[in-house]
Amino acid sequence: MQKEERLYYLILFILSFTTILLAVPVILMIIFPSAKGNLLYLRLMAGYPISLLIIQIIMKKTRGYGLEKITGKIDKKLFVCIFLTLIFVSLIFSIREMGIERNDVSFHRILLSTLISVLFIPMQCYSEELIFRIIPQKMMSNGFSSRIWEKAAISVISSLFFALLHLPNSEAQLFNSQAISFMYYFISALFLCLISLMEKGYTAPIAYHTANNLFIAVIISRKDAATIPSEPFFFFCGNFESLNSIISLAWAMLITIAIILIYKKRQKRRAGYGKKEEWKEETDT
Repeated sequence: MQKEERLYYLILFILSFTTILLAVPVILMIIFPSAKGNLLYLRLMAGYPISLLIIQIIMKKTRGYGLEKITGKIDKKLFVCIFLTLIFVSLIFSIREMGIERNDVSFHRILLSTLISVLFIPMQCYSEELIFRIIPQKMMSNGFSSRIWEKAAISVISSLFFALLHLPNSEAQLFNSQAISFMYYFISALFLCLISLMEKGYTAPIAYHTANNLFIAVIISRKDAATIPSEPFFFFCGNFESLNSIISLAWAMLITIAIILIYKKRQKRRAGYGKKEEWKEETDT
């Protein structure tokens, strides 16, 4: 049974990878070859919901359940807590940098870009988490209860894939070397694996990923690093500092871990309090 499950998730991984990152974007590129500005941005983002819909339909037909079964329920409170905290931390680190200027394009263009980002980036992040965290972890023998070496192996392999696929991004070229750029993405991916294992769910990595991508697409980005052709409200114009990026990444990691630990502790307290109340009711009757 375990072999059948692993084979199923392996096929699902290949299917997800090809539809989300290859097939659908290529088809949209053929249909809209000369797209520019927000139309180009929309073309890139539209591939994610279309791909997820295709995978959802295939899973319903083959297994009788959809993606919600393998991703589990998203904890809304934890999501909002991580998301808002990381946006705030990113703003603090951005304000500390010199050379931030307002985007000089029309407000309507920025507003349209923001709308596209808010609608589609959560699906983009969900799609990447599905490929690089959710399905690989489901391939382990007992999911979150698997042996340590299995967790470590899956985390390292999926993080290598994640880092290699992000190296062609234009912002990756800003680092002092390809090695530093690779390590930045690799450590980020490993961290996303870690917090999903800590939480025993996928709320934390999806929230972290979404906050990061939305901040870059909507609030502040770099003029010379437009992998996603969005129109943020502000641009960095100063020199790129690899060290600052690594420091801000470290802070974001520490704060996210702290939020998860505090949240889990509060949940345990509430669960313990609920059991005490039930025990009191039973003894009173």
